[in-house]
Amino acid sequence: MEDYTSYLLAWGVYAAVGTLLYVLLWIGIRWVPGRNMRFFLRATILAILVVPWQGTDPEVYYAPVIIVGAFAFMDTGLNDALLELQQLLAVILVIAVVTLVKEILEFGWRWTRRHTDKEPATAEQQQNNAEVKE
Repeated sequence: MEDYTSYLLAWGVYAAVGTLLYVLLWIGIRWVPGRNMRFFLRATILAILVVPWQGTDPEVYYAPVIIVGAFAFMDTGLNDALLELQQLLAVILVIAVVTLVKEILEFGWRWTRRHTDKEPATAEQQQNNAEVKE
């Protein structure tokens, strides 16, 4: 029972410290120019803090994948650490693709809005504007 209580306590401490770290980084990232860059950084930091790793048979516990990757790097080297970090790297790749699509859509929307606002008024619109002014 003590082992399970320590496990839950460790997750509680990790959640509290992770939340505090995320809030501090959220405040620090406010000054980064570009809304989509801030989105990418915040989502990546959240992924690093939240993506779990599940242990195999003798110990079926969950752990943050970044910590497991760090221990694997120190213990067995870079190749094994990259194997442990595959889930995290996949999530960061998805975040990058979502950010890129978001940027492309926002650029297209801004470009369309900019060019439709500058179109010359038609004769009917000019006549309606003249009537309104009178």
